[in-house]
Order: sequence, then structure tokens, then C-alpha cells
Amino acid sequence: MTKLSQALRPSLLGLLVALATVLVLPAAAAPTARIDVAGLSMPVTVTRDSNGIPHVYADSEHDLYFMQGWIHAEDRLFQMDLSRRQASGTLAELLGAAALSSDVELRTVGLRRAAERSAGAVSSAAQSHLAAYAEGVNAWVAAHPLPPEYAALEITSFSPWTPVDSLVIAKLIAFSLSFDLDVETTLTLAAYQAAGAVGGFDGAALFSADLWRSAPFDPASTVPDATAGASTVAAGSSASASPSTALARAVSRLSPAALDLARDYAERARRVPLLARALHPAEDFQGSNEWAVSGVHTADGRPLLANDPHLALGTPATFHQIHLRCPACRVDVHGSGFPGTPYVILGQNRRIIWGATTNPLDVTDVYQEQVVPDAASPSGLSTVYQGQQEPIIPLPEVFRYNTFDGAPDTPTRSCRRTRCPTWSTRRRAGS
Repeated sequence: MTKLSQALRPSLLGLLVALATVLVLPAAAAPTARIDVAGLSMPVTVTRDSNGIPHVYADSEHDLYFMQGWIHAEDRLFQMDLSRRQASGTLAELLGAAALSSDVELRTVGLRRAAERSAGAVSSAAQSHLAAYAEGVNAWVAAHPLPPEYAALEITSFSPWTPVDSLVIAKLIAFSLSFDLDVETTLTLAAYQAAGAVGGFDGAALFSADLWRSAPFDPASTVPDATAGASTVAAGSSASASPSTALARAVSRLSPAALDLARDYAERARRVPLLARALHPAEDFQGSNEWAVSGVHTADGRPLLANDPHLALGTPATFHQIHLRCPACRVDVHGSGFPGTPYVILGQNRRIIWGATTNPLDVTDVYQEQVVPDAASPSGLSTVYQGQQEPIIPLPEVFRYNTFDGAPDTPTRSCRRTRCPTWSTRRRAGS
């Protein structure tokens, strides 16, 4: 394979345009397919083994990640487009008004805005790799017809891939593994208290002792210092209050309007599959596992690693397997990555093998804001934090959705948030 690539260099390097050759070698001993690709600096060889896994051999980092983008587009373009649009809040432009609920909530979360900020913060090497990857995706799209899913959606054009698209997909994956929404716990406590007020019992006590009971550390704890350093709290202090009393005091500080907003948000989140899982994490627990065996216990003396990240088992799969090799770049890695992003995320090189596990943590807090009028604020409103007013900055958004009118690529209808058919997909709002 290397000799074939080397043999092509003399004729190609003399070209004045950035045109190079990709050799596609199938697993079987079929004739070699030679493809001229604009954007490559030198010949690249790609083989697919009997499982269809691509092996990329390049002589520069640019060409290596360019070809990864090309191959991802070849294998998973529609999946990549769905992922970037879900994260960016533009899914309805493909799937129609039924996806507006998701678009509104994901733009509110702001993964795309975060990705745009990250684009300037990542290393210069990462920026180069992301740019090369995007070039490869767009080169494949320019040279091939779109996958059949686009015809079914009456779409014949593709928005060019950008480095921000790759970053927003990475943030979407991280978000899906970390976002939690515990507003329903507060709403349930408030309901218990309201029922107790009517029925003549302590609703907070029933909530904390029955539904959400927490036991203190057991004296027989296997952690040596688990009970060490315990201090005596003065009677009557807030810290000495029972759990039910502390909960009751906490809820009493929430305004009825804040509770209504929490109910409204929980209801909206239920309509978005990505957010709905966060409402009841115990019912959709995401775990993972990983274990290793020392070479002392294996037949050939080499260690073994088994890893199951427990990500979604969808079709197409969450991961994409690939082998990336560039001797000049000191890269030789084989494993799995995410369609829409460069690199191998889980895999092995010539020296090490690695995996990843999910460690669920409570990383999201929902809190009550004090909102006050503020003539100096762009929105006319500010929040109050530690006695200081902080302006609320408005972010105008226009949402577009596919109308499926029978003609390809007709302009998508647009709507502002208050006029979007977000909650009912049976009617169509005007522009």
C-alpha cells in the first residue's frame, strides 16, 4: 500500500493546484480505485477490511484528518447533519415543525453559542485538525450526491460543514451524559406540602421520611474517616433543623411564580427526548464499565482492557470505527470516534489502550432569580446578584422549518418564538 502511494508522488507533486489522489483498496483483492480529490497535499491510501472498517494512511496531519472527514461523510453524513442540527437548534429546517420544540429548548441551553466560544479557545493544532476535517466533509459532499434521506425531505443542498459543527456535536455528547434537571423533586415536595396543609399532616416530613429518605453514615462504614470530625451543632441553629423542617423552609422561599415556571419548563422538557431523560434519571440510568487484566494473567503476557461506555445503541451507531496512520506525524491509532468530529476517542496505539466510563454527577442547579426593571439594560430587565443588578441580554432568534410542499429546496418558513407552531404540529403558522 505504501509503495503504491509513493509511486504516485512524482506526477502529482508537480501539479500547481492542490489536487491529490486517494487510493481506495477494498478488503478483497479487487482492482484499486483511484480518486482525484481537491484539497489533499499528497497521496493518501484508504483500505477497508472485511468488516468495512477504514484504514487511512497519510503523510501529513492535514491529509489524515481531511480523509477522516471524507470517510465520515461517506458513511454517516445524514447522521452528522442531524447531530449538529439537534445541538444547534436547527433540526426543524430538516424535519419540519414537529422539531421546533427541540430547537427552542436547545437554543435556550446554548450549546451552539458555547461551541462558537470554544472555537477560539482550543489549541492551534486542534483548530487545524478541525479545519482539515471540515474540508474533507465538504469535499466529499461536493463530489457525490446527497444520501437518499435528503430526497425524502425534499432537500437537495447541504450547508457546508464547519469546525464549530464538530465542536457542537462534542458538546451535545457531553451534555447528554451530564445534564440533570431536578425541578420535579422540588415540585413534588411542594405538592406534598400542599396536600399536608389540606389533610392536616406534615407533608415535608412525609416527603423526606418516605419518598426521599436519606440515612446517616453507618458506624460500620468501611471508609475509616467517614464519621470522623463530626461536630456538635448548637440547638436551635438552622443547621440543627430536621430534614423536613429544612426542606419546608427552603420551599417557603420560592415564589408561586417560580414554581409555576418550574412546572412549565418540566412540561416543555418532556416534549424533547434529549431533555426528558434528565427529569427521571433513575428510570433511564446511564452507567458504564471498564476492567483490565494484567499481562501476568494472559496467555501472551500482554494486558487486556474491556470497556463498555453504555452510550445509545442506535442505528446508525453512536461510534464510528477507524484506523488513522501517519508515520511522519507519529500517529498510529485504531479505535472509535464520533461521526462529525475528528480523532479516535476510545482505542489503542502501539503503546497503550484506553477507554472511558460515565460517572453521573449532579452538575446542574436550578435557582430562583430576582428580576427587576432596569432602564439601562438592553432588555429593560436585570437580575439581582449580591445586591448588584446584572443586565439580562436579549438574544433574538428566528426559527425556520421545512414545510414539505412537494417542491425541493423551497425556502423554509420562518417564525419567531412567540409565533412558532411549537406546541401543536397540526397547524402551520405564517411567517
